[in-house]
Amino acid sequence: MSQKIIETLKQNKLYEESPIDVDACNFVDEFFNTYAFNPTNKQKIPSDIIRDDKGRIILNSIPFILSNKPANKNRDNKWIILNNGTKLLLKGARKEKYNVIELVLMYFLKQMNVNTANYDIAVLDDKEFLVSPSFLRNNEQIILPYSTTPKISDEYESAKKYKGEVQLLKTFFLDRIYGNTDRFPCNYGLIAGGYNNKLEKGLRVCPLFDNAEECGIFIREDKYGYDFFPYVDKENDSSSNKVFNHLLGYEGVMHWIKAVSKRTSLHDAAEKLYKEKKIYVDNDVYEKMEKFFSDSQKIINEELKNKGKSLRISLT
Repeated sequence: MSQKIIETLKQNKLYEESPIDVDACNFVDEFFNTYAFNPTNKQKIPSDIIRDDKGRIILNSIPFILSNKPANKNRDNKWIILNNGTKLLLKGARKEKYNVIELVLMYFLKQMNVNTANYDIAVLDDKEFLVSPSFLRNNEQIILPYSTTPKISDEYESAKKYKGEVQLLKTFFLDRIYGNTDRFPCNYGLIAGGYNNKLEKGLRVCPLFDNAEECGIFIREDKYGYDFFPYVDKENDSSSNKVFNHLLGYEGVMHWIKAVSKRTSLHDAAEKLYKEKKIYVDNDVYEKMEKFFSDSQKIINEELKNKGKSLRISLT
């Protein structure tokens, strides 16, 4: 059985030369009786999974094998392979409220017509994890081309090389809406490789991921420094007003805002989360999110007015 697990992990690029923990795998016989390799980026959690009374997926009820390849430097993170071929990333050691916020933001980003990683919340051996199916093909990898504190205009020009400039501008804009302080350099990337397995070919923009790990929805980011924020002209010129005003000067951003301005709603995102997954947003968390989003809405609409635009956006 150990050899079959090793072969499957190798097939999925999730094996390294170290011992495997067979006991940490789940329903191994059933896994191999039903397993189907999936080399594509179309991976998802089965629709018939079992959830607990808080809406969390019960991973102990699903056949899977555990990878012995570290997900990253965090020992609480791990990869498992489900029997439908999905590679599922498990992120642990996170506060529960940030897992829920990540899911709310996922639905909000989809409303905003932005490609984002799919997230869910799961429990394994009584520990809660934020989980996400892989969005990479089997031979692809993520590269991280950005600096810690990027200048917006410079990175815009750089992103044109792979036709990712509008997505980058959207990301700058959205991070200000919900106060994300942890986007660059490690949480915005490009996908490289693919079937030709050459990094210099086939670059495309990665779906947004890790949107809430350092989310500043509980305090306006302009009040606690500028160390990690994209800036306009000078490194201390990165307040929300300055950034929104600058970004609204790009035709691609204005076109996008016009298209989504009437279908954005934090309330609808939270409602959809409960409807689809039965995961409830705590009242205190929701009220703080709503307050922050309302503040962002006010700033954006002020800057739209300053530019002589009649358009107004609603975020709550």
